[in-house]
Amino acid sequence: MDVQLKKLAAGFSGIEFLTFGPGGIWGSDLYVSAQGTDLNGDGGVYIVKPDGTVEPFITGIDATDVVFDIDGILGGGMFVGDMYNPWGAPEYPSSKIWRVVPR
Repeated sequence: MDVQLKKLAAGFSGIEFLTFGPGGIWGSDLYVSAQGTDLNGDGGVYIVKPDGTVEPFITGIDATDVVFDIDGILGGGMFVGDMYNPWGAPEYPSSKIWRVVPR
């Protein structure tokens, strides 16, 4: 298969997961979760616009996954996996799931 690579955006550290917004209040842009460096709370969730512009959406967490609850099974919103593991913490990260809802 013949393919062509075209860079859309760069500069992320620890890209984990990509997903498109479901529309509505979340828009339909590409959401990117990034762990940052060494799981120390310097990652986040970013929005990548079609022109390659990157906008921070949530910062200060080591995001590993982003999913949307468009059917309202868990009350709606966005869910973000976070693997924050501060320096000197036990061997296993202190993982969390955040529910993000619009104000």
